[in-house]
Amino acid sequence: MALTPFSGKSGKVLISAASVASVTQWSFSKEAETDRFASSESSGYKLTYSGSGSATGSIEFKVDRTGAFPALEGTSATLLLYVNGSVFYSVPAIMKNFKITTDIDTGKVVAGTCDFESNGAWAEPTWA
Repeated sequence: MALTPFSGKSGKVLISAASVASVTQWSFSKEAETDRFASSESSGYKLTYSGSGSATGSIEFKVDRTGAFPALEGTSATLLLYVNGSVFYSVPAIMKNFKITTDIDTGKVVAGTCDFESNGAWAEPTWA
């Protein structure tokens, strides 16, 4: 099967239906807890069992002085993480922290980062 890549240039983030202005990048990392062990019944090989799922991620953006970030650290929200213009993950999350960077030396545009953790089951996108 041939690879059919696509651009993320139409990606975006909605937090509880509010659009996050000037998103430059977002990430979403999923994992499952695992229990790995050898026993008297595993013939000298380790077995691995899957446990609970969890996810973490971050949203990077340029700070918009006319609008506030739509979530504060410690708050819960549903994130819609758009991979492109129509494909997205729906993630119930807790906003873990909020960071802002001001570079006095270069005068770059003020940037922000917000990290989050999943708060329950997320919905996988339907890839069209």
